[in-house]
Amino acid sequence: MCTIKARRLAALLLAALLHITASPPAEAAGPAALDALEQYATELSRSTCLDYYRPENTQRYMDYRAAHPEYDIGTVIAYVNIGLDRPFFSDPEPVTNPSDTAVLVNKYHVLPADYIPPALEPLSSQYSIGTKHLAPAARAAFEKLCADARSLGYELYATSAYRSYDRQAQVYADSALPGQGGDKPDPDL
Repeated sequence: MCTIKARRLAALLLAALLHITASPPAEAAGPAALDALEQYATELSRSTCLDYYRPENTQRYMDYRAAHPEYDIGTVIAYVNIGLDRPFFSDPEPVTNPSDTAVLVNKYHVLPADYIPPALEPLSSQYSIGTKHLAPAARAAFEKLCADARSLGYELYATSAYRSYDRQAQVYADSALPGQGGDKPDPDL
């Protein structure tokens, strides 16, 4: 259940957004503008109750929504949370909980350079091209996925899995665009 505090935050955010973006004031724009603002206020109020709403991203949500009015609030929140409002590889955030199996790691959320998952296990050779290692939960889930796909007539194989930081840096440098750090394909593929 969403708290009153979250709803107050939503109202404050809406007021801030209206103050920042109103180019004529909403009242002067007529009833249609007021209806749109009321709908947005309702969406914003609901969004603060979403499990993936992060108050620290509020300004980024507002900026991204202003740039992409075609997206609903839930999509805006999801896209900002995964970093799509920023250029690739710019100012990545370090992951603070790398052992969490639900942690997001991408071009915007990076693992510490010294992080090695505990108890890496090799993937079964029937589901892997070459020797690949994954954390136990990931290995079990991937092998189940492959077995289920096989039962439906599809063949899946891992072509890449865990890489050390140094190995990933080498792969990235070797597979960069021609003339930008290397012209070789990813050797793990």
